[in-house]
Amino acid sequence: MDLKEQKKFDIVYILGANSFVAKNISEGLKTCSNKIFPLTRKDFELGNEVDYSKYNFSNSLIIDCITRIDGSELEIIENNLEKFKEFIIYLKLRHKDFRYIYFSTLSVSSKQAAQNNPYIKSKSLAEQFLNENLSDYLVIRLSFPFGKGESSKRLISRLIQKIKSGEILGIDNLSLSLMPVENLRNDICDLISFKGPVVQYLNARIVTLESVVKFIYSQLKIKENYQLRNSIPTAIQADPLIIKLEKNIDPFPAIESMI
Repeated sequence: MDLKEQKKFDIVYILGANSFVAKNISEGLKTCSNKIFPLTRKDFELGNEVDYSKYNFSNSLIIDCITRIDGSELEIIENNLEKFKEFIIYLKLRHKDFRYIYFSTLSVSSKQAAQNNPYIKSKSLAEQFLNENLSDYLVIRLSFPFGKGESSKRLISRLIQKIKSGEILGIDNLSLSLMPVENLRNDICDLISFKGPVVQYLNARIVTLESVVKFIYSQLKIKENYQLRNSIPTAIQADPLIIKLEKNIDPFPAIESMI
């Protein structure tokens, strides 16, 4: 079975081009795309149809990196789902022969996570809306991209800063599929060639959150000062029925480079 998309697009639009993921895939896309248009919030904002009308999305590849992770549940749903739905409907009515690439999270595989976490819920519902409204699209479910240049609010950067400040950490007994973002950058041209509708991108080398915390303490030469909050290890699993591009990467060198 042919799993790769044969059609090539000369024009690539990257929505949310200032985001951590977008900045990295922009570099990777240069090896397979000639005309890349990175659209930041000042160029393109979800919910603003005036911005939509500035661009001809027909016969193009649209890569959606716009997402809101924090804020109230209402704010997250409004941005990640309601405004997103408005844009998809706009595209259907005004443009043709485009392909939509949507970044989601591996966590949508967990029904419990999708019910309890507004961000994961918004991603799950957005995937469902794409499936119901577009014929040519690909959802890329990321496991846990991290690396230099990420927001201070993201997990690894937040842990490093808290440990440096001497804060007592309370951590969950989680297992993580951490993916150094440089791998996503190197693999993006391969990822966007999948026919879809969904491809899972993950690291087969699973680590515990506790091992990450211990590693950071060790690298900083700071005495460990943390509490493990629950005794039952938990992990988000890939969906065995969905195509996956799986790597086997040691995440600790990339963590070390951030310290």
